[in-house]
Amino acid sequence: MERGKNRDSRCVGLVVCGIVGGAASLAAGQVAIPVGPASAGVGERIGPAGPVLWDQPPDLTENVWAVYEQEAIDAPEYTGYTVNDVVFDSAVTITGVTTYFFLASADDLPQGDDVLTARLNIFPKTSSLPADDDDPRLGMSVPVDVSEEFLDGFGLIWVFEADGLSVDLAAGEYWVGLTPVLDFATWGLVTAHMPALRVGEVSASKVPFTSPEWDPITTPDGPWDGAITIHGTVIPSPGTLGLLGFGGLMAACRRRR
Repeated sequence: MERGKNRDSRCVGLVVCGIVGGAASLAAGQVAIPVGPASAGVGERIGPAGPVLWDQPPDLTENVWAVYEQEAIDAPEYTGYTVNDVVFDSAVTITGVTTYFFLASADDLPQGDDVLTARLNIFPKTSSLPADDDDPRLGMSVPVDVSEEFLDGFGLIWVFEADGLSVDLAAGEYWVGLTPVLDFATWGLVTAHMPALRVGEVSASKVPFTSPEWDPITTPDGPWDGAITIHGTVIPSPGTLGLLGFGGLMAACRRRR
């Protein structure tokens, strides 16, 4: 088999692959990749340092299935996107988004700053799934830093980090995703999104080649959330800014006395 190729005819669109377990229990359209121990459990917090607005790190206690997620520019039938339900209680500025994967069938990816790109999608959440016209192919193309990290109880995984962002969002609920962009001719179907503990609505997937609709992601272990970390800063509300200004004014008055 050529480098990175996974040309199994069942692997059209978004499929799930087993991090643990055997192929005997798999239904058609699913791929088993036993790369981790059955005892894998909660890992330590990994990913970029700095202010964290939302954190669902990789975790195998509820689900031991990963989901292929990749924008294959030269093979739309192999392109699939996922997004997570994310809530911000205050207005925020997103400065970085990180997603976590293991390589299902490829040589090591190039590592370093801005060596690959990814598709960043952020949609307002209005129902239990993104709207059909929320097209992930139109998301922002962003450079990503790629690195290997060690997940306790599992082993090496791949971290895709888009930093240097400046995305202002009002308080509210959103669908957020960061999908690796990797051409199929070089890599095949390769990046499998690690699972996380579920929060809110189940993660949603879309394979534009086969359907205009988004679907909730379900694996043999049940509903699935992808591992994602969002970092940035909270934007002070106008009332808070006023209080800060008043406090500063009172301090200045005391100093003048």
